[in-house]
Amino acid sequence: MLTKEEVVEELEKIVSEFENPENLPQVIEDWLKIRTESGDILDFVPNEAQLKILKIMTPKLMKGEPIRMIILKARQQGISTLIQAIIFILLFVGSDQKALTMGHEIKSSNNLFNIYDLYYKELPKQLQPTLEYSNEKKKKYLANQCENVVDTAGKGEVGRSDTLQFLHLTEVAFYPDAKKTLGALLQAAKYAKMIIIESTANGIGDEFYNMYQEAKDPKSLSEYIPVFLSWLDFPKYSKPFASETEKEILLYDLGKNPLFNEYEDEEVLLQKKYNTTLEQLNWRRYTIVNTCQKDVRTFHQEYPRDDQEAFVATGRPVFSTQICSVNYTDSKIAPWEGNLEYIYGDDKEPINVQFVRSPKGFIRIYDRFNVKEDEEYRFAAGCDVAEGLGQGDYSVIKVLDRKTMKMILTWHGHVDPDLLATEIHKLQLFLKNKWYINIERNNHGLTTIVSAYKLGVTQKYQQNFTKGYEVKGNNEIGFKTNIGTKPTLINNLGEFIREGSFKDSEKEFWSEAMTFVRNDRGQMQAQGKDKDSNTKCYDDRVIATALAIDCHLWMPPYYVDDTENLPDWYDEEFGDEYRYNSNKVTAMGV
Repeated sequence: MLTKEEVVEELEKIVSEFENPENLPQVIEDWLKIRTESGDILDFVPNEAQLKILKIMTPKLMKGEPIRMIILKARQQGISTLIQAIIFILLFVGSDQKALTMGHEIKSSNNLFNIYDLYYKELPKQLQPTLEYSNEKKKKYLANQCENVVDTAGKGEVGRSDTLQFLHLTEVAFYPDAKKTLGALLQAAKYAKMIIIESTANGIGDEFYNMYQEAKDPKSLSEYIPVFLSWLDFPKYSKPFASETEKEILLYDLGKNPLFNEYEDEEVLLQKKYNTTLEQLNWRRYTIVNTCQKDVRTFHQEYPRDDQEAFVATGRPVFSTQICSVNYTDSKIAPWEGNLEYIYGDDKEPINVQFVRSPKGFIRIYDRFNVKEDEEYRFAAGCDVAEGLGQGDYSVIKVLDRKTMKMILTWHGHVDPDLLATEIHKLQLFLKNKWYINIERNNHGLTTIVSAYKLGVTQKYQQNFTKGYEVKGNNEIGFKTNIGTKPTLINNLGEFIREGSFKDSEKEFWSEAMTFVRNDRGQMQAQGKDKDSNTKCYDDRVIATALAIDCHLWMPPYYVDDTENLPDWYDEEFGDEYRYNSNKVTAMGV
């Protein structure tokens, strides 16, 4: 039994330790206990995922900076357990602080309270703060007036009229009405020291998905740090083989068994891209059979390898999920990002442009290119025009290099439709006028088309024919998307994706391609766009790419004018054919 003096000394020691954020991992291990899945009560030793979260949080705690995190996780990684531990420690040493913890269902909320309650009960009796109030939803300390309230989403109004210093929302993707709940709680916690929003995924287009995608966007104003936790980071997600025979069975149909591969060679991709061991693949197979109802897509959602795989599309994907997923994995960060600025002549007219690097520029360039004067029809571009507001859809320009069949450049941002034409003109100068651009003429696109025309931009036009002859003066610039033209536009893109006819290194394009679905009415669009105009599922890059492919198919074949270097046996009659084939042109044209 500790004496009164020893209790005071011990309390001063623990408070001193708790108040130093650098000590968090050790404090958690020394003072807090958890109940394991088997029911044992053991010291809380943070695992790999928990240490990753602590590494992000600790510097901010030391500087006294507010913490805003949104965490996409796999199952059973102990993130809720860790956040409750941090809240417990901060309330232990705090004064007049209020925390709210919210689960997605009553059982989840009860578990969260039990975790917090166990931290309290397993402290030495002499160190337990005197309670003013305690039940299954609330624990409040008498001396420092700190409290933690546990609530369930959609149940009651707890916390909505309070001022909160700590807010922990778990499994947000499964809240009955996440948008309404978050709207109220985040208002109550706008000055909070810590807000943690964490969840496993629940499809695409919900409020958690939107917030996570917003946090990932470097151009957004989101203050949240996005964190993804993969099952591959966990040593415990590994299962030794019971026998050599079991191992040989896995090796025999590795990547081929449809029960464990959404697409062929998925397991092989995990090995090559993520260095996944056979024991990890063995655990993966065991989990798919025993806890995922033999559904590999459920495993992707519950135990994702990356944040794209976590958000499983719920509609009917238009493009091959397999091909899009592989390309998404193989995508890369653009080496060059910035903007184009005019270079003006003596008459104050723009005569050229220069590329200026900027971390938040409109333009990303993915590959080097050198434009020669004797080249013709080198580039094909597509442009999807948005309204220009700071919210909603983006305007996007995609540029295809027909010499290499690579999408070398993306322009992406919010700008007024007439000013977008100026950006298009800059791109034309940048590409030495060796292009055509296909601008969607729907809605605001017409403004961009007219403005670009005045600037002398070479645009793709719709040729109209009568009795087999083109009717001059009756052609329309740009592409009119409607119920009749959109299927052909998208089907052409689908063919190019399926056949690997072009290369695109942009991660965001493949992300959009995977969430481009047929809705309940058979219309092709970004998932959920017909139900929620504010969804963070976009299709701007998909449409711009489809327009670039359409422009490419419309243009004459790309060629280099090398008539000055023809061989002695060159025949005038077959000159064009020779010139086309000798340059190994892969671009298609009509």
